[in-house]
This record gives sequence, C-alpha cells and structure tokens, in this order.
Amino acid sequence: MTTNLVWLYLFTVLTAAMILIVPPDRIKEFLSFGLIGGGLTAIILQVFGVNILEAWKFNTALIFINGIPLGILLAWIPPTIIFGHFTYRINSFISAGLYIIGFALLTAVITYGSVLLGYRSYLNWNPYLDFLLAFITHLGLAYYLFYQQRLRLT
Repeated sequence: MTTNLVWLYLFTVLTAAMILIVPPDRIKEFLSFGLIGGGLTAIILQVFGVNILEAWKFNTALIFINGIPLGILLAWIPPTIIFGHFTYRINSFISAGLYIIGFALLTAVITYGSVLLGYRSYLNWNPYLDFLLAFITHLGLAYYLFYQQRLRLT
C-alpha cells in the first residue's frame, strides 16, 4: 500500500461502508449534514489540532493543505452521514449515550491505529484526549439532530 494514499484509502473505505449501509435517499437527506458536520468540523478541528495547538501532525499524504491531508478532511463526511442516519433510531437517553460513546470509541481507535502505523504522530496529545474530543464532537452532532427534529428521548 502506498502510504501517501492512506487517507484517500480511508475515505474510499468509509464511502463504500456508507453506500452499503445507508439507503440512497438517506444519503441525499444527510449530505449537507455530512458536509457541514463532518467536513467543516474536520477542517476546524484539524486546523486547531495541527496548526494552532500543535497537538498532532500527519506524517504522510498525497496532498497536504497547511499540514493537513486532504483525504482526512474528506474521510469525515461518510461516517457523519452514517451517524446521522442511525441517530434517528435512538429512543432513550441510555441508547443515545451508548451510541455516542460507541462512535467516539470507534473514532479514537481508528485515530490511534493511524498513530501506531506511523501515518500520524501525537505531539501534545494522547488516545484519551482523542476519545474525549470525539465524544464531545458526536455529542454536539447528536444534539443538533435531536434539536432539529425535536426528537424525544425517554
């Protein structure tokens, strides 16, 4: 595997997963949520993490934009659409909490895997902070979806 393409491979795999598990009409419905909640959030968090706080850095990419791989910015979009699609199946606070924790844990594991494989390095950061950041991010995304639809949790 060409390491320069790793972030584009990640984007491709996540896009394929999204296509397999989210119906096309729901992909269309959540596309703007994915672009803003995934893409824009990724840009903001990566700029802060890489350029401002210098908490982590990326070691390889085909295309870097201010030290941030283009592929990692794109890779946030499909899982955000998946997250949005399944959020509407939640009907209790407990299931919402477990869902958010599950997504945050998966995000932290994937991120830490990229560190272990040498594609990314922690400078002033660690896996626990990855989980915390992912939890807060997914909590915000879920809050937006629940507020937008005025869903009621029991």
